[in-house]
Amino acid sequence: MLEIKIIIFDFDGTLFDSKKVIVNAVSHALSKLGMEKKSDKEIIKYIGKGTGYLIENVSGLKDKSLIDKGVKYFDRYWNSNLTKESGLFPGVKRVLEHFKAKTMLVISNGSKKSIKKVLENFGIEKYFKDIIPGDEDCMKPSSCPIEKVINIEDRNQRTGTIIVGDMDIDIKSGKEAGIRTCGVTYGIGKIEQIKSLKPDFIIDKITDLIKILK
Repeated sequence: MLEIKIIIFDFDGTLFDSKKVIVNAVSHALSKLGMEKKSDKEIIKYIGKGTGYLIENVSGLKDKSLIDKGVKYFDRYWNSNLTKESGLFPGVKRVLEHFKAKTMLVISNGSKKSIKKVLENFGIEKYFKDIIPGDEDCMKPSSCPIEKVINIEDRNQRTGTIIVGDMDIDIKSGKEAGIRTCGVTYGIGKIEQIKSLKPDFIIDKITDLIKILK
């Protein structure tokens, strides 16, 4: 087992099963913009790099004002429906309780307000020291969000820090920062992309962390 002091979790697709609400929020935004519906597959392939990127690429729009309008439609739908249409993956609360003595953080390319709302709604905000979101000044796959965590804690603790995520950008971010990496196969990301990056661990369910970390 690997001894770890800091556990960094991705949010969507790792802790929170948000695929349904994201797809529905994009479909809602496209509808409000008067555009035709896209398939779930077309939408999912653009998830992970922020809402603006998602709306721009799914819609094909180039007009920033229309993209911004689409993001607003997305956010309204998301905030009204995220706890109705989605929820925590099985075993998340068990894992967080098991590792509660460690420093745990969320690093996501999503918005801090939305993430905080979910954590509060499901009673798990207390487990996390901080949320490093994508709506501030840096995003994965850059190591920048992780460097913020290392700066807060201790640069000498890189080998005692791990990032757990469902997408290639999580693994890339972790490797660039020089920390341990763990890919999950149950989320939104493509398994083959995660495997190609050779993370330190690959797990099929979140509770498997209990078996590999101490």
